Amino acid sequence: MNKSGLNFGADNTADFSAFWQTAKNRRHVVFITTILFLLISTVIFFILPDVYTAEVQILVQKPGRQDMVYQQTVTPNFTGEEDYYGTQIAILKGKKITDKIESEFGLKEKSYKVIASRIRASRIISLRIDYKEPALAAKIVNRMAEYYSQDKKEEDLFFAQQLLQWIPESSVTIENGKGVKSSAQEDEAVDFLANVGKDPVIQNLKSQKTETEAKLKELSQRYKAKHPEIKGLQGKLDYLNSQIDKQRRLAIVNLKSNLSGELHITNVRVLSPAVPPEKPSGPPRLIGILLSTLAGLIIGTYLAMFFEYSNQKIRNGEDLNGTINIPFMGFIPLAKEVKNRFKEGGIFGNKNGSLTDVLKTNLKLADAVANVRTNVLISIPYEKSKRIMLTSAGHDEGKTVVSALLALSLANLGRKIVLIDMDLRHPALHKLFGVSNEKGLTDYLIGQASESEMIKSIPGSTLKLINGGTPTPNPAELLSSDRLKEFLDRLSAEYDRMIADVPAADLSIPDALIIAKYMQTSILVGRAGVVKKKPLKSVKEKFELMGRPFIGAVINGVNGSI
Repeated sequence: MNKSGLNFGADNTADFSAFWQTAKNRRHVVFITTILFLLISTVIFFILPDVYTAEVQILVQKPGRQDMVYQQTVTPNFTGEEDYYGTQIAILKGKKITDKIESEFGLKEKSYKVIASRIRASRIISLRIDYKEPALAAKIVNRMAEYYSQDKKEEDLFFAQQLLQWIPESSVTIENGKGVKSSAQEDEAVDFLANVGKDPVIQNLKSQKTETEAKLKELSQRYKAKHPEIKGLQGKLDYLNSQIDKQRRLAIVNLKSNLSGELHITNVRVLSPAVPPEKPSGPPRLIGILLSTLAGLIIGTYLAMFFEYSNQKIRNGEDLNGTINIPFMGFIPLAKEVKNRFKEGGIFGNKNGSLTDVLKTNLKLADAVANVRTNVLISIPYEKSKRIMLTSAGHDEGKTVVSALLALSLANLGRKIVLIDMDLRHPALHKLFGVSNEKGLTDYLIGQASESEMIKSIPGSTLKLINGGTPTPNPAELLSSDRLKEFLDRLSAEYDRMIADVPAADLSIPDALIIAKYMQTSILVGRAGVVKKKPLKSVKEKFELMGRPFIGAVINGVNGSI
């Protein structure tokens, strides 16, 4: 788990720690985002006008079966109350009523809000209006309830009138498409309208009629029409038909009478008209500001994680341990005096004193170098750390300065230390120590300098320096020579430790990889906020393939350049 990659694992404690560390490192992003959301939401919510909610409650009775006789013939029946009341709410909020309201009060479509809902387990619909003026809000919602009640009354009246027109004056005979009278169709129509089919009197008469017709048919096969029994049954059948017709006419008259009396009765009633609200119902300023601030905090945190994830530069030890998977040996802080004197052409040669003096006066730098030295010494046994090389993934990472500081710090322990400038393309250690670059390693390898001429003493220290010598554009053959190998073997036998400043491990230049074959231990140097994770990881993997893994990495110039 690491704070830059944000690869949350199974360990929740580690996840939270990394999350918290990310937010802490990018706290300015979190803070600025949160404050922006707070300020913007505060301005917006205080600019928004107050909103007042006026409410009216309407009692809506679902029609009974008798009231819906005509409706059932032209529209599907509502099987549940939810369907019925859902339809009434849709009508309340529908365009027909809202158009009337907008026209009457001169309202714009989005200047008010209509809210309608059924009060649970009741036949009451709550109609609410949100508007910026309390008195007008009450007028609007009352007017909407009035329009709804009128429309509902007109609808019921229309259905009743249509039903009265549809009901015949008497039980007239209905003809089918062929012109033949169909008493069965007549019975079905009239029985349905008047619901007389279920009347017990009519049912009894129909039953007697059926029996009489059956008996008449049976006797007609044996007797003629003038037979007394035939005449008796025919008379009885005529009587039954007249009684059935009489009962039907009576049912139709009763139905019309009932409907006529209910034409002006509606099943909608306003229970409690709306009154102008005294206090605004919105907007919820405090809650809105708090939620916006919380949203800003969350978004700011995610922005911090995004920036952290997208930032591919190495800044601290956690970036190394988590992303690159290489031990962190320590950091070297900003030391402007080292940087300035390095540019001037040498410390030992100018009036400001030696590099040893810098370590004595700059306690922060001295402590950091000592920490790196300690981590190096405890990371690997002495027998496997006599030859140490320092390299970097790119140029201007400060490896030369770190090499010099580490060598001086080791020499201060009383050890015999030799510092070698093996960057034969761009030798620089001589500048740092203010010595001549003549007769250096390159000159020795081509046979133009002796060992004694190469090795320079550093005043005020037991440290020995071997400068790079004459720069060469292609040192690969020199670095691969047996002469160099034999020379390094002799130095290793004579000195306690050898520190080599090696060229940057640019994958297109083989110098660092060639030198690594002669070394026992390698340290990777990277400049904080400059070197990126990808090239650093590529160098690490390349050295591991060679069997020369780095024991750790040093981050240079944590607060700037060195």
